[in-house]
Amino acid sequence: MRPPRPVPLDEHTLPDGVSADEQARRCGIATRDLRRILSGAPMSVEEATRLAGAIQRGALYWLALQVCHDLERLMRETATGTHPGQQE
Repeated sequence: MRPPRPVPLDEHTLPDGVSADEQARRCGIATRDLRRILSGAPMSVEEATRLAGAIQRGALYWLALQVCHDLERLMRETATGTHPGQQE
């Protein structure tokens, strides 16, 4: 499963050549925060709600992607004997 952050960039945010700066403005999110999300940082409930308002997907969609990604990562780490925050 891919992490939720590439989804806005790949499928929703910039499909017709809209810059990250423009999409951040449309969402009401600071450009640095949108770039942070796109680079892989978790999104907050507020950010998911703002994305939902600008990109015709409900906030629950974004949050479900986040939870699925986090759960899969935890299951993978558990299977390999590593845990979040543990050094390999």
